Amino acid sequence: MRSIFRKSILCVAVCGVLCARPSQEIESLSPLANAYFTIETRTIGEYKIFIAKPKTNATKYPALVVLDGNAHFPIVINQYIMHQYTPTDSPLLIVGIGYKGDLAYDIPRRTRDYTPVAKDGKGGGAARFYEVLRTQILPLVRDDVGGELSAIGFFGHSFGGLFGLYVFLHHQEMFSHYMIASPSLWWGDVEMPNSLVCGARLAFSHGANEPNKGGMSLTEFIKALSVQCPEMCASVRVFAGGHGDSIRPSIVLMLSELLGGEGFGECQEI
Repeated sequence: MRSIFRKSILCVAVCGVLCARPSQEIESLSPLANAYFTIETRTIGEYKIFIAKPKTNATKYPALVVLDGNAHFPIVINQYIMHQYTPTDSPLLIVGIGYKGDLAYDIPRRTRDYTPVAKDGKGGGAARFYEVLRTQILPLVRDDVGGELSAIGFFGHSFGGLFGLYVFLHHQEMFSHYMIASPSLWWGDVEMPNSLVCGARLAFSHGANEPNKGGMSLTEFIKALSVQCPEMCASVRVFAGGHGDSIRPSIVLMLSELLGGEGFGECQEI
């Protein structure tokens, strides 16, 4: 069985504690953030929506939607600035979807929203959260941008990556690019449709020292996906460190991909 999925590449990254989990400490925004973006926060029910609109005269540019927005929204903005992107040359609308409250990661609510099936009485709300995203959050984003979006990228990590796979498999047209970082495939029952339209750009990442919690491995998932999408362009990147260490470098790849670089890399046969 052959496909044109990207070969796994060992990428050098700063390695913290092995198998590190994401920190509950929220990163401070760069002092340049307000010079580059108009930043506002809105609420839809229990969801906190962070919107950073680029200060640009461009009428068409891409957007990046990130889950766990309380934690990941400032990381995306800081990485955008750190890598010397500017709204003048590389405008990007950044949208973080988080929850009311001060937690970086609201474990009970993200478990409920991001998982496609229930387990031990928890989770199983992915279909409902998808509808909130489709009917309430993304329309708000499109109304706010005041122009046309050339592409809409998705970033999710861990349970967020699992939700990204759910959307990719069942509602792929929602996003043009998917960055799936350390998806929690161990949660189980990732349902592969009998037929799948495979038109989006897709990339996976994970930490080299992530623990094996059982269930389907990422390699097994990619092999199963290649049966449905033999012409799919996807890449797999392996970063030094543990579970939480894949967040920041994966965001950097996503920014490069959306802003005209080669963040996901070229396709190669495996």
